[in-house]
Amino acid sequence: MKRNWLFLLLLIVIISCNNAPESSIQFITPAKPTLSVADKKPKEYKILDVSKGSIYDNFDRITFIPLETTDKSLIGKVNEIRIIDDRIYVCDKMQSQTIFVFDINGHYLHKIGQPGHGKQEYLQIMSYWFHDQYVDFLDCTLWKVVRYDLDGHYIKTIDLSSFMGCSRFIEYEKNKYIFVYQQYSKEHPYRLVYTDSLFNIEQTALPFEHTRDMPVGSFWGNSTSGYNCYFDFNDTIYSMSDSLIVPKYHLSFYKKGEVLEYLKKTSNLQHKDYLKDVNSDKKDLVKGFTIFDLDSYLFVSYRLGHEGYFSVVSKENNTHYTYKGANYDKRDGNSYAFFPYGTYKNSLISIVDKFVVSLLSDEALSEFKKRIVKRKGIDIDKVLNNDSDNPTICLLHINRKK
Repeated sequence: MKRNWLFLLLLIVIISCNNAPESSIQFITPAKPTLSVADKKPKEYKILDVSKGSIYDNFDRITFIPLETTDKSLIGKVNEIRIIDDRIYVCDKMQSQTIFVFDINGHYLHKIGQPGHGKQEYLQIMSYWFHDQYVDFLDCTLWKVVRYDLDGHYIKTIDLSSFMGCSRFIEYEKNKYIFVYQQYSKEHPYRLVYTDSLFNIEQTALPFEHTRDMPVGSFWGNSTSGYNCYFDFNDTIYSMSDSLIVPKYHLSFYKKGEVLEYLKKTSNLQHKDYLKDVNSDKKDLVKGFTIFDLDSYLFVSYRLGHEGYFSVVSKENNTHYTYKGANYDKRDGNSYAFFPYGTYKNSLISIVDKFVVSLLSDEALSEFKKRIVKRKGIDIDKVLNNDSDNPTICLLHINRKK
């Protein structure tokens, strides 16, 4: 009899558990980070108001650098372009899986990196980082870093198996690194992990709030601003160091509480109506942005609803000029003759070819041509109609004239 009662009680418990309502988002109690965000108010930039005129009003000159095309230098897909010490580095992570190196006039020099299964090779470039004398390739298939000097010679391979799950890493100081995580795990509950030269963990920062927290958006550095980062659905730009994370710029994209609501509801996939609404024609939520920190300006591209926008912001006087770009839904071609692949001093680095030119209206093409610097040996019309050779680098120098 006693056994029957125990069996009945167990059956009731099982049925109750099966009929229990699904819980909402399960927040994880964040572990205490060793590095905190400084209590400092960032510089405010309000850039949503659209300006009159053309974005080309912000460029006083446009310089072309055609990249030499040879059997060894044929670029498949441009992912990023950097100019360092009068050398041009073009990364193709998709097709050739390497970095092409050209001189400042576009003459091909050599490649950096070698895809493959060997110790001196990598299977897939997840991210890469330039240092003073070398470049590191992060291979997230074999979880290792393969290091080459800037002339393309192999230096060494570093095992990163203990950092599985990281999306990228940077050297923020000489022989000191930050590993960046996009997803929560019990082993790595922080977005940022600081290590020494031997990859021993020294500090941690920015704990994930829940298992479906949003990923890190971007991480970058240059000579004028040090290392900066920002996170998806967070319109504050942070300056990085080993002592503090300092709020540096604030773009005023979001209303109070708007981002928290988004994170909570999108992390619980039951909110299908909300997700459908956010991804439809809702116009008051910026769903993605990219920022470029130049010497004297900030350049921000962002998406609001289905529309793309560009903003040029003066650091000196906090004036901004914002222009509407392409409609991502209609693909109506209402765009401009550039997409930033990097920065160089006060210039945006882009590429130009026949396809890019085809997106322009006659008026926009005329404005673009007015600012092109004529250089000996460069046929501008040939550059603008190029659709077969390597792309031509386009430096758009920002100098907003009053």
